[in-house]
Amino acid sequence: MTSWNTYIAFLYICVSLILMTIFSLIYISYSERKQESKPSWTVYVCKNLLFLFMTIFYYPIFEYLLSLMDCQKSSSGIYFHHIFKNQECWNSLHLLHSIIVIIICVVYVIFCMIVGLVYFESKTNTRDYNAKFFVLI
Repeated sequence: MTSWNTYIAFLYICVSLILMTIFSLIYISYSERKQESKPSWTVYVCKNLLFLFMTIFYYPIFEYLLSLMDCQKSSSGIYFHHIFKNQECWNSLHLLHSIIVIIICVVYVIFCMIVGLVYFESKTNTRDYNAKFFVLI
């Protein structure tokens, strides 16, 4: 079993990957608008992270972020984390982590909805071989 600090460290790695993807997409959009050349590695990393966030890792990341707030009430009336039974919920640090996670979850869902609407084909057509295909130029 891992420790609470490892759990929180991995949580913030997920948060930083989400924020890095959002900021790189903003940077690419800004560079395109200013007609500046954008580094190809930025586009490549952003494309691959968007694809992974929208398909394979959407639910696992979202579930991992929300599992921070999954607390169970003990017999004494105090809430403890469901995995780490010695970690008290809704105290100073847990409350701070929970607020950050709620904000990131809202941003993540809105971001994934916008990217999904922009980059995925919304009409299913069995004759079109490119339907539901991810394209980022």
